Amino acid sequence: NYTRCLWIKQRVRRTDTKGSYIGDNNEDLVENPINGKDEGGTLCVTYKTNEIGIRSLVQTIKDDDETYGDVSIVDALSYQASQKSSDGRRIAEIKRWRDSLLFSMIFSIPIVVIHMALMHVPTTNRWLHQKFIWHITIEEFLSWLLASPVQFVSGWKFHREAYYSLKSRHLGMSFLISMGTFAAYFYSIFVVIYNAARNSHDRLMNAFETSALLITFVILGKYLEAKAKARTSKAISKLASLAPENATLVGTLDETTGNETALSPEQVIALSMLQRNDILLVRPGEKIPTDGVIVSGSTSADESMITGESVPVSKHPGDSMIGGSINIEGSVRILVTVVGEDTTLAQIIKLVERAQQSKAPIQDFADWISARFVPTILFLSLLTYVIWAILLNTSALDHVKDTWPYRHEGLNDWTLPLLFAISALVIACPCALGLATPTAVMVGSGVGAKHGVLIKGGEALETSNKISAVVFDKTGTLTVGKPTVEDVLLLSDRCVTLSHAVDEVTRQEKSNVKALVTT
Repeated sequence: NYTRCLWIKQRVRRTDTKGSYIGDNNEDLVENPINGKDEGGTLCVTYKTNEIGIRSLVQTIKDDDETYGDVSIVDALSYQASQKSSDGRRIAEIKRWRDSLLFSMIFSIPIVVIHMALMHVPTTNRWLHQKFIWHITIEEFLSWLLASPVQFVSGWKFHREAYYSLKSRHLGMSFLISMGTFAAYFYSIFVVIYNAARNSHDRLMNAFETSALLITFVILGKYLEAKAKARTSKAISKLASLAPENATLVGTLDETTGNETALSPEQVIALSMLQRNDILLVRPGEKIPTDGVIVSGSTSADESMITGESVPVSKHPGDSMIGGSINIEGSVRILVTVVGEDTTLAQIIKLVERAQQSKAPIQDFADWISARFVPTILFLSLLTYVIWAILLNTSALDHVKDTWPYRHEGLNDWTLPLLFAISALVIACPCALGLATPTAVMVGSGVGAKHGVLIKGGEALETSNKISAVVFDKTGTLTVGKPTVEDVLLLSDRCVTLSHAVDEVTRQEKSNVKALVTT
């Protein structure tokens, strides 16, 4: 069984200015636009390809009601359609992360400039420490103002994921990011209010730049990850592009009687409109539209995209042809045997996709660690605060803590441990543990497919690090396999005449050049 979705446009009769219908013929039917878009609907049909074809279905629908307009095919299961859809999603994902990164950088970079540069210049330092409103300094106000959009707009995706992970009791990396940034952000708000209430010269140091920069760096990592996935998917896109978009239909074969019905003139149809028992004409230099069997004609085909063998394979009536390979020499007529996701090329694409999505054994271990990682970090962060608070508020560190400059920076024996606890929480935020392994599998298998090496899953990719020798079982796979002309030397007038003849034949049909040169 095979499923296709048909987008059917509706047509209505022409009307005059009073709304009355004009005419009763099919010529008076026009497409019905609503708000600039054609009105229509989608019909998904599941059918048996060995009993009925897609063109027969479309024609039956159009014959059933004359108000139906153009019918376009959306083959949701075809590798071309699925690849275009996934490419569109990846482009949209890259754009979302890029826009979010640019938005967060607009606010994060000024915070960095204030804290890392202007605060160390005497003139700007004095200006930034001036009271702006209710004993809040200009530096505190600007930092608070700039960090808020990053925290609540750019970081909203992580906060939302953290909420749902907390609700499902399965804490992930987003929860850790949300916790770390909120801890730094609300600690900084507390510092601003505390400093304003005390109105003292010694002021606690805020950490607005920590929350803003953390979210910015995580978004940068997400953006780079999305771009890496997009580059990897190009290998599959190249495989999908091997098949042509159109095919030349010259007839059909009745499977019960064995009789062939010829079409005159020939028709160029979309690949999605092909059905079993179609007879296609493939000329020299064209790609084979789909898997089939030669009915008439002889040729040679370049099947290097499947076998890796650069030498063309001779094809005669009764021989099978692989969709996506290139017809080199003669024109042939091919009987379509399979369409859509059942073709050889579609199966190869599925193999690469499954390999990219499969888990390596080490990834299961990484997932096991990740599930316990967040609670462990929360416990260690709390433990950090407790231990440092005890050490600083007892006599254990009296002989050394007086030499530490934290009191001059506005910290005390209770806020310094809090800063250490927040640091432990923030440092653990990067998602390398949860992202490195699946990204490595995806990129590794994608690069392999780009170079013609199909890796069957993450387990095979992980095992490949133990390979010490590689055995190749055929010639031509280690070289380009395509001779190139380095130079042309004409040694006599006869060679000049021969050169002109070759040029003339090349313009007519490139495949005859080999025969002429041989002669």
